[in-house]
Amino acid sequence: MKILVYFIFVFGLSLKVLAGGTVGNGGDVVACKANGEIKYKFYDYYEAEKLRKIKIDLGPANISVQKKIQLALTRLNNLDRRLAATLSGFSMTFMSESFFSDEDLVDIPDTGNLGIPSGCEIKQLAIQREPKIPGDKRFTIDEKIWSKLSNDDQAGLILHEIILRHARTSKNYFHADTERVRYFNSVVSSSSIEALSIQDYLKLQDIIQLCPSTATIQNLDVRTKQENCGRSYETDEKNQTGFWLLRGQSLIAKLPDGRPISGNIEKARIVIDLDHPNILLNISARLTTNRTQFNYLIFQVTASEFQARGPQLLVNDVYQADITSPQITTGHGDFYIDGSRFFGQAELNLNNFKSKIYDSSIEFNEKGLITSFGGSRMNFGGQTCGRLEVNDLGFVFQGECTGITSVQEKLIYFNGHVTFFNSGKVKSFYRRDNGIIKLKSATGKTIKVGPCDFVELNEEEKVVQHKPQQCST
Repeated sequence: MKILVYFIFVFGLSLKVLAGGTVGNGGDVVACKANGEIKYKFYDYYEAEKLRKIKIDLGPANISVQKKIQLALTRLNNLDRRLAATLSGFSMTFMSESFFSDEDLVDIPDTGNLGIPSGCEIKQLAIQREPKIPGDKRFTIDEKIWSKLSNDDQAGLILHEIILRHARTSKNYFHADTERVRYFNSVVSSSSIEALSIQDYLKLQDIIQLCPSTATIQNLDVRTKQENCGRSYETDEKNQTGFWLLRGQSLIAKLPDGRPISGNIEKARIVIDLDHPNILLNISARLTTNRTQFNYLIFQVTASEFQARGPQLLVNDVYQADITSPQITTGHGDFYIDGSRFFGQAELNLNNFKSKIYDSSIEFNEKGLITSFGGSRMNFGGQTCGRLEVNDLGFVFQGECTGITSVQEKLIYFNGHVTFFNSGKVKSFYRRDNGIIKLKSATGKTIKVGPCDFVELNEEEKVVQHKPQQCST
């Protein structure tokens, strides 16, 4: 007597548009029977083992479907925790988003080129489509077939459907069938994924065309460029490549004087030697703290600095920056480190100082606000200044300057420490001139000011403080 063995092979189906509209994606089975007994085999796994020699390993046969899914996603988490978290979320809602039908489903052929055993027939197991109407389910499953699947095969179907769900969110995902999803699923469902390098994993994402590709490299969640679909990373002759850090990670960077600035990363690019992924060659980040946006912070660091810090980066060696805030605008990478300060050229927009400065250094506080700046060609209110300090309100209020100021219609030369009113007018100074000049005080008295005396004025240019000083020789 001829024995017919029926296997059920589950595999994904592509989006198919019929005359009446979109039917959806789903999964088929191939049923083969022997002596009245039906046996089942998940098509992704059958294809993987027969065609690609990939051994499926989802743990002991008797553990639950959810634990098998968790095992697969735990392996994936080591290479891509962001994708693993997304798929884990999808898996938790799979059953609540599924309708189990006691009727046969309409067949949507998607078998690819792999043959099936003689005498077997294709039947539809599952259909996936985007819910359009309240109450619709995302997945429709043939309950008669589902109930006869092993835990491995049920877990495999769920993994296939949630991977396909994620892949379809990419605008670049256009395929006539789901062979790529089946391959990705088979790798995730095997222990072979544990041996993949970062390069191997990114190439795996290229095959399925997840755009942008994501990965976890030395505790950093990164993504590739959206436009690099099918080619997740570009390398130069040194095998160095750039990735973008994913949002949601925070960064703490120490300013040159050791004070930290912190905030959320808006955009950051890291350059990695893929042959030695534990070495992060540099990071360029956009960091917003209070009102100041550090657009182009560059750090030269190693991956060991990020270990055990979760999604938070801590970097000490800022050596280049492009800074934008209501107070300052710099060009791309115009600021470098010189000793303990940012150094370069910038356009300042302080409340009483609006000018471009050259060959200058700037200090910031922990809120990202300017506290002082200085350079070789500083001009403030007609004075030549070496360094100026800024108060919390954004006004220059003191500095080291040389110049001439008009007080009570008298020109006074000064040099040294000077303070300023918010208007930019000189408030206090050390006179540097010959002879004696007479100035009116706020009380109406006449004050005789010597060549090197200290003078403080009110905003009406009346003397409120006078300290005679000996001129140094």
